[in-house]
Amino acid sequence: MQVAAAQGFALSAVVDEPNARMGFMSETSTVHLICQRSQGTPASAKTYVIQNCPIQVVATFGSASASMPMLTQLLSNQLSQGYKIASIYNPPTVSQNGFMKAQTCCHIIFEKTSCNYMVALIDAKFACSGGFGTGVVNHDQYTSMIQQYVTRGWELAALIDMPDGEMTSLTSLTSFNSTIKLIFQAAIPNPSSASEELN
Repeated sequence: MQVAAAQGFALSAVVDEPNARMGFMSETSTVHLICQRSQGTPASAKTYVIQNCPIQVVATFGSASASMPMLTQLLSNQLSQGYKIASIYNPPTVSQNGFMKAQTCCHIIFEKTSCNYMVALIDAKFACSGGFGTGVVNHDQYTSMIQQYVTRGWELAALIDMPDGEMTSLTSLTSFNSTIKLIFQAAIPNPSSASEELN
């Protein structure tokens, strides 16, 4: 990533291929970094910082809850130093940290900017249904919310599929509700009179 950043390419997305290779007590996989810049336009070098924001998962009978208790403080710290969110990456790692408790990583990649940014955090609920080896999600459940924020001038900075779930009924084991965390950001027009919108 640093090579592309030095050439003025901005990071747009991180894509993890499902091609894990197992080793002794280890696992490796391929990660694609998608970068872009305007054609024919000189671009200055980019600076990136990667911070891990763990996702805490607690399981109970028929449900699992997930939270990111460090997220608000982490975003506040980086935004105040002149960074914005460039992308996120969820490594395929899970560690147990108690009875029916687990933790997974969420790497947030920040890009240095010439102005300060503010963010808005939204937890959007959506329903899933599936059968043997299949799953169906109606994406309209949260894309309509994204459109509302974009219309108001916000940029969708990150979308985190939370590892939670709750069965919709005891009689249906193939239908459940889950959460997708939407992070929007926008440049602050006047940094001296604005503050981060963290809610």
